[in-house]
Amino acid sequence: MTKRIGHFLCSIIGEVIEIAEGESGNCDGIFIRVRVAIEVDKLLQCCLRVDVLSDKVEYVMLSRYERLLDHCFQCGMLGHKIRECTSEAAEWESEANHELLFGLWLRATSPTK
Repeated sequence: MTKRIGHFLCSIIGEVIEIAEGESGNCDGIFIRVRVAIEVDKLLQCCLRVDVLSDKVEYVMLSRYERLLDHCFQCGMLGHKIRECTSEAAEWESEANHELLFGLWLRATSPTK
C-alpha cells in the first residue's frame, strides 16, 4: 500500500497526523500504522468499506486502535464502559444471545520499543 492510499483511507476515520513508513518509503505489509486524531464525541469506526478500484466491489478493512480510552462495546462511544452506557441499546443484559458491535478486538497491541 502506498502512503497516499493509506492517507486517503485513514482520513475517513479522522485527521491524519503521521503515517509509519517501511524502509522502502511505502507502507509495506498487510497492516498500516497511522496516527489519527479522532473526535471523541463520535462513534469509533470498526471497519472501512471502500471501493478501491471503482469497480463497484467493496473491500472491508478492519480498524484497530492503540492507546484507546475506555470505550463502550454496545454503542461504540469513548469515555464510558458498557455497564455505564445510557443509550437505548443498553438493555443488552436481558438478551442472552446479544452480539456486541464493538469489542476488545478494536484494541491493537502497541509494539515494544
